[in-house]
Amino acid sequence: MKNFNIIRNIVLLLWFLQNSVTLFSQNSKIDSLKNQLNTEQSDEKASLFSEIADAYIHISPDISQNYINEAIKEAYKNNNIKLLPEIYRIYGIIKYFSNELDSSLFYYQKSKEIAVELNDKLAIASANANIGGILFETGELHKALSSFFLALEIFDQNEIRENMAITYNNIGQIYKELQKPDSALFYFNNSLRLKKELHNDLGQAYTLINMAIVEYKFKNEDAIAISYFNTALDILLINKDSVSVSVLYNEFGNFHFFRNDYIQAKESYLKSLKYSQKIQSYKNQKLSFKMLYKIAQTERNDKNALNFYKKYIECKDTIENNQIIKNINELKFKYETEKNEQRISFLYNEQDLKNEQISLQQMVIVIFVFFLFAILIFLVVIFIQNKKMAFANKNLTIKNLEIVKSEKQLIEAKAELETIIKDLKTSNRHQLKKPYKLNIEENQEQELLIKILDSFEKDKIFLDENLSVNELAKKIDSNNTYISYTINKNFEMNFSNFVNQYRVKKARILLSSQEYKNYTIETIAQESGFKSMTVFNKAFKKFTGLTPSNFIKNLP
Repeated sequence: MKNFNIIRNIVLLLWFLQNSVTLFSQNSKIDSLKNQLNTEQSDEKASLFSEIADAYIHISPDISQNYINEAIKEAYKNNNIKLLPEIYRIYGIIKYFSNELDSSLFYYQKSKEIAVELNDKLAIASANANIGGILFETGELHKALSSFFLALEIFDQNEIRENMAITYNNIGQIYKELQKPDSALFYFNNSLRLKKELHNDLGQAYTLINMAIVEYKFKNEDAIAISYFNTALDILLINKDSVSVSVLYNEFGNFHFFRNDYIQAKESYLKSLKYSQKIQSYKNQKLSFKMLYKIAQTERNDKNALNFYKKYIECKDTIENNQIIKNINELKFKYETEKNEQRISFLYNEQDLKNEQISLQQMVIVIFVFFLFAILIFLVVIFIQNKKMAFANKNLTIKNLEIVKSEKQLIEAKAELETIIKDLKTSNRHQLKKPYKLNIEENQEQELLIKILDSFEKDKIFLDENLSVNELAKKIDSNNTYISYTINKNFEMNFSNFVNQYRVKKARILLSSQEYKNYTIETIAQESGFKSMTVFNKAFKKFTGLTPSNFIKNLP
């Protein structure tokens, strides 16, 4: 496991180095805008600051926010109020990508207020469309619908067909969520019509997928749904859009799964995997493996279910690791951008610096940043691993406490079940016309199994630290070989592990009990039947996944 972690860290580092090669090419547009910023008149600076902020949104929301604040200052300073609706709209987008939905909604509403004062219809429509998107994500569907309709009215009046097509599709999505299929299909059809006129092939495909979902989920029109899926598939294949093809096959699989047609569902999910694996789309792979796991569970194919579940976890972990790397690169880019801006400021004050000195300084910065972030990556990975381990230990403790509770319930249920079984046996003997003869060996084995379980469950024989198979054989009037055979056959473990399993269950109950909270771990081990602390620690780790000290540490 240690070697695997080292290899994974090396892979992450190599990935990081590969992305570092293209680091300085990412900001060519930004550099161009900054150069214009130094030459343009002051009344144009607000617009340039706004464009730079927009360019930084997907790279670093923090830097983007700094520039948008400068844009606001310049706009008010030069009384350039007409730019404010767009500036505040970009501010809302920045907050959206920072996952600050409340702040995002605030700035979209601010954009709308100023646009209303200026009577800027298109700005009002754009703000309403953005507000509708936030309200849709926060589950305020009726308010979102109202915002989209207000935006649609203005887009329609000004014949902005691209925005109309998008807004029709968003309205259809809301009606789909509200389970109003006829309304949803009406707006999806309008969106599809405009996208055809605009030759927006990919937009058509996604609208057709939405329409297919409505047809089979709410209207039971399977044939129509299949037709839409196939039309969308033809479009996506022509455009060679592997990501969208993968999404479509997953939705097609959901359609078949919804109809309990697991064979066709499995085929669709496997086709989705073919495309998503080719382009390394781990998000789509995760969805496919999750549904294949559900199908395998339904089919009671434990081997396939386990395999698909492992693949699902692998994809989930890969997505999380990629997000970590992305965050690290954002930090790297932010750091280098700040350093670059400091360097530019320095050059403005020291115009007599030679080009050779500038090149040397850049090289030093790159080397420094490289080693700094190489160390940072390893520290972040180690930190995340420790966090995950602590989280896993906490979950294991919770699960073990749940097991303790369920074991108590099982003991009570078992007593009731034994009474029911005895009654049923008595009833069955009266109903049979001919005597029912059990196989003698099976009968003996069942009787022996009951004696063994009674000795452990009722008599608590496992609390005897000197308990051996010979001792048990004497107690229940049997022999060593047959006891070992019966335990191994029914519980798939040897006698020693069988005894230790009961002792660990007892120890787990004591450790989680308020009555024993002041007892030492060694005392708990002795109370549970263990003679040796070494054996106790090893057995506890084996059956709970935690050491006794970690178990106590993570108790609520």
